[in-house]
Amino acid sequence: MKNGRNRVLLILALLLISITTVSGCTPVGSQIAQGWAGGVVSDGTIFVGSMEGKLVALGVSDGSLRGDPVTLVAQAQSSGFGCVPTGSSAVAIYGSPVVDGDLVFIGGYDGKVRAYLFESGRLRAEPRWISRQGDIGGSIIGGLAVADGRIYFGASDGKVYALDAVDGHRLWTFETGGKIWSTPTVEGDTLYIGSFDGKLYALDVFAKNNEERLRWEQPFETEGTIVSAPVVSGGMVYIGSFDRRVYAVDATSGGEVWRFPETDDEVDTPIGWFWASLLVHNGAVYAPNLDGRVYVIDATSGNRISNFDLEGPISSAPVLVNDRVIVATTSTNRAKQEGKVFALDTTSRQQTMLQDIEESIHAPLFADGTTVYVHTMGNFLYAIDTETGAGRKYTLSAETSE
Repeated sequence: MKNGRNRVLLILALLLISITTVSGCTPVGSQIAQGWAGGVVSDGTIFVGSMEGKLVALGVSDGSLRGDPVTLVAQAQSSGFGCVPTGSSAVAIYGSPVVDGDLVFIGGYDGKVRAYLFESGRLRAEPRWISRQGDIGGSIIGGLAVADGRIYFGASDGKVYALDAVDGHRLWTFETGGKIWSTPTVEGDTLYIGSFDGKLYALDVFAKNNEERLRWEQPFETEGTIVSAPVVSGGMVYIGSFDRRVYAVDATSGGEVWRFPETDDEVDTPIGWFWASLLVHNGAVYAPNLDGRVYVIDATSGNRISNFDLEGPISSAPVLVNDRVIVATTSTNRAKQEGKVFALDTTSRQQTMLQDIEESIHAPLFADGTTVYVHTMGNFLYAIDTETGAGRKYTLSAETSE
């Protein structure tokens, strides 16, 4: 067990190193801005943040470009990790883009949110707006959430931000006790988000001031960092933590309903961190872990139902396609990059490997119909038919129009 735990600790260390050495400290003039962004499909168009710091729009039918890819370029500044390069470079993208109407929003490692217009089937090169210098005090690692004309996200300065989606001006901020890599989840007028301080926050997005913003008497506290996005279902909030546990929290009171595992003495106790976001379906919680297993937990009681051993670390968020959970593993071997995509049948509890991809996979998966999209660290986008396993491969390294 000790060796397994050391293995997942090494994985996180490599992920952290990749941020500080590749993104925050990229040599001046370089266009390498490696991140691990996922994507979204809207009205027949795929929007994805590439490993080169570009926002790319592709047609679902044939993968053709819908306007030139747009590079996120900004003057380099202090990152969330203290590196201060000079000059300008491409901005790494870690959070997936979101779409609202004809606008595409994306957050950058430089701590700015950008809005791009998509009209007449093409992505416009000039941003509709960029958040103002100084409005955001840290790097954006997690994704954005859009609701009721507002953009919500957390940053490495430990603050939650709300921006007006029309022009990008800052509406409010709320400070937590640690860095934020978690993507927020908005349900009605409540925002849920995790922090490096190990706490899950529930915030009233329409509160007049921060004294009234906390929904619960106090944030729900775990014993480890939270980077996964909260999942709200059936009056509960589900979250995974680096304390190697999954929690179900009452969405109204913030009280603990159950935790899995209850103790560290249980058989097959998770030995890795719950990095990737959870998935809830048909009364069960599917919890991917860096130990290579997906734990299936009863959503009401917290009892273990079963688990799938995929034999590879899982850091990318899964997606649900019909009644199957699609999940990707990655490799711990830096000399041999490898990723595999599996379909987990939620009815029969059978697992099927859809594709063996010789590239690392850290980006969250996303789907459209029966097609799942996998963005690899090699800057390729794989479109895999979950019914047949057939796939197409698109490069995201096309020349940019700035």
